[in-house]
Amino acid sequence: MNFLIDDLNKNVQYESKIKNICSFNNVKCEFQQGKILTIKNTNISFIKPHQININIKDKQIILIYINEDKLFLYNRTMPITMKQLDTLLKELKKRSNMSMKIQRIRKKIINDEAIVSVKEMGNTYEICWCEHKNNKAPIQKIDKDYYLITATGEVKQCKHIKNRYQSKAQLSQSFKRLRELINTNVTNINNCRWLTLTYREYMTDTKQAYLDFDKFMKRLRYRYGNIEYINVCEPQGNGRWHFHCLIILQQIQRLLLHVNISREIS
Repeated sequence: MNFLIDDLNKNVQYESKIKNICSFNNVKCEFQQGKILTIKNTNISFIKPHQININIKDKQIILIYINEDKLFLYNRTMPITMKQLDTLLKELKKRSNMSMKIQRIRKKIINDEAIVSVKEMGNTYEICWCEHKNNKAPIQKIDKDYYLITATGEVKQCKHIKNRYQSKAQLSQSFKRLRELINTNVTNINNCRWLTLTYREYMTDTKQAYLDFDKFMKRLRYRYGNIEYINVCEPQGNGRWHFHCLIILQQIQRLLLHVNISREIS
């Protein structure tokens, strides 16, 4: 299919207004020429509108227009006026500047009665402290199924979850433990490599998955020597299990996986 390509007529005065708004808000904008594509020997044509890319820090606004009365944000379903564009740029610039502000942390003097915990994790030290201990718990656990609200004396039933990912608190704890494990064992990121291992077939047997992973690591250590690792096994959206693995090498080296390593574990 052959096309005839012509430039779409620009409105210099209209683009000048957009440039002035961007310049006034101290943001960069880039104009891309619109095109008219016509299929040869037919009366069928396609219009690629003019496009304006506006960059604010790590954000990008895309505007398109065909004529001076039709300016759209992102697509042809969100019309925007020049005044609205100016307001939008001001608001985004304000939010961007707010995110870049560095606040000075007020110094705190830890008294002798404060509860302080220090956790050493490789090159990282985490210090936590609290001014007082809360001895008045609002709830009291009765058993695994019920708890008591001490303020009112009500007894309520605990909500149990089937999977950990349904609980934000448990997920947060899991991420925290994983972060602490990585900080403790990884002191030089140049000695680390990241692997993602998946199955070609539909694998839902977790016991077999861990056996396969164990075989994989034994062959990897046989080929590359002493290798430490931190791995996480999780199901994909379709239920098939796969592994995320952080390989920790003793020294900087190029890690090349031979295809037979993965084939021989099955």
